[in-house]
Amino acid sequence: MPRVTNALRYTNALRYTNALRYTNALRYTNALRYTNRHVRLARTHGLIREIPLKSLYARSASVNVTGIIDIGSNSMRLSIIASLQSGAYYVLDEQKASPRLSQQIKRDGAIAEDAIRDLIEKLQGFIGLCRAHHATRIEAVGTAALRAAKNRAEIVERIERETGIHVEVIPGVEEAALGFSAVANTMKLCDALLVDIGGGSTEVTLVRSGAAIASHSFPIGAVTANRDLGQLSREQMMQRIQTLFPQVELLTQAKNMELIGIGGTIRTIARVHQGLSGYPLALTHNYFMQQTDVEETVAYLGDIPLARRKKVEGLSKDRADLIVPGGMILLSLMRYTASSVLRISGRGLRDGTFFTRVLGTDNGLLTEGVLETSVHNLLERCRVPIDHAKTVTHLALAIATPLCERGDLDPARLHLLYAAAMLHRVGIHIHYYDFDRHTFYLILNGTLYGLTHRELLMVAAAASYKGRNRTRKQCAPFRTLLSEDDLTEITKIGVIVRLAEALDRRHEKRVSAVRLKTEKKQAVLYVHADEGDLEYQAANDLLPLFRKAFGFPLSISSEKGAP
Repeated sequence: MPRVTNALRYTNALRYTNALRYTNALRYTNALRYTNRHVRLARTHGLIREIPLKSLYARSASVNVTGIIDIGSNSMRLSIIASLQSGAYYVLDEQKASPRLSQQIKRDGAIAEDAIRDLIEKLQGFIGLCRAHHATRIEAVGTAALRAAKNRAEIVERIERETGIHVEVIPGVEEAALGFSAVANTMKLCDALLVDIGGGSTEVTLVRSGAAIASHSFPIGAVTANRDLGQLSREQMMQRIQTLFPQVELLTQAKNMELIGIGGTIRTIARVHQGLSGYPLALTHNYFMQQTDVEETVAYLGDIPLARRKKVEGLSKDRADLIVPGGMILLSLMRYTASSVLRISGRGLRDGTFFTRVLGTDNGLLTEGVLETSVHNLLERCRVPIDHAKTVTHLALAIATPLCERGDLDPARLHLLYAAAMLHRVGIHIHYYDFDRHTFYLILNGTLYGLTHRELLMVAAAASYKGRNRTRKQCAPFRTLLSEDDLTEITKIGVIVRLAEALDRRHEKRVSAVRLKTEKKQAVLYVHADEGDLEYQAANDLLPLFRKAFGFPLSISSEKGAP
């Protein structure tokens, strides 16, 4: 009896499934007929036209796509980057593989045949991805593992023969120079020691007044430290690593300097620390850690078993066995140089290769400042009219300068006003409605360089300012990074940006200049305008916001004659 019942259930289920398939197929067919009928009707009336499928994917002739491949000792990485004629650029795609070449070097110093075949297979996958993005150029560089390989010439020749790309095996000094280019173009840089911990080597670069003075490459990285020193205790490991340092003069000159960390090992330590501390921003670039933070994070990872370490937030499984040896290299350098602060760079060798070899920058450095370059880059990517952005910025700075002189605005925040004014409409790129919310998101996530995380939040909030209460709600998830004074400055900068935006309401430069005259209890904004009725009206609507932000009234007056 149970068998009959089960068979009956199965039969009914089958009927139901087939009926459902038929119904769905019928719905789809009818929907398709309905759609096709309306498409034909629209074509008849000239409302739409045929668009060749290929044209949907074709890139503009003014866009160049380049693949940058970094063959390291632990991992190999690909970045596919689009660059515009204006100099703007953006990442299209990335890919990672972990061949661990340093572990594939045999006793005779050559990389094993299996490892070479695996490397070429992974490179062919990278090249296929470049082809899918219509890359017209591929730059490939190899670092420590290929430098050390006895058969590197054979490997390079074989890669070129089987894949068509040439891999340049670069010396440690050039690797350090490319790392410096990545940092110098994406961070404010003065005096620092740059540290790039790879799989098979560690590069250090001494920087003074923003210029690279000297560099050195140590023949130890996360993979080789794990292989050669992994059986030692952490303290013993540090002692062995530090025996490499005394003969390197630049480390003596780097005493008490800020360390700037490059590479996957250091970024991973930062991500783990952010996860443990509940840091509210998912950004590692320009993230600061104290030496005690690094010590505690490495100790935490070293004290838990490998199986549990693989589940730690921010740590990839393929790096779980290497993170502690790599962390000990970093700690050894921090202690040896008595450096108490580590700043993390999210950019590295591939970025430096792009700046130097693709953009063709002088000595690997962009001509404009870091913040200015990335502001223009974001504007170009979001297709925001730059003339209007510049007009608003010019007016905003003209309003802000007298306020700084009388102490109503911190002059040290003028660079934040500049960025907020230039980027106040980037959210239009997503949609006009609620574009202020889109502006906040894009600034926070649009790779804006030259700002600390706190400053980045302040720019995002000021550029999207719609009132103090709304700003508080917007910034609520990040309040651990902002003080009450910061919120006051955000309000003041936001009001100035909105006032300047109102004075160019039609995007036609009707207001050619402004002059702010302040007295103890009030201020007057004298405006030079050509038929600026709409602009006057828009600006006057914001006067209550100004009074609430600065504590005194503002009036607007027309001023004749040349500005």
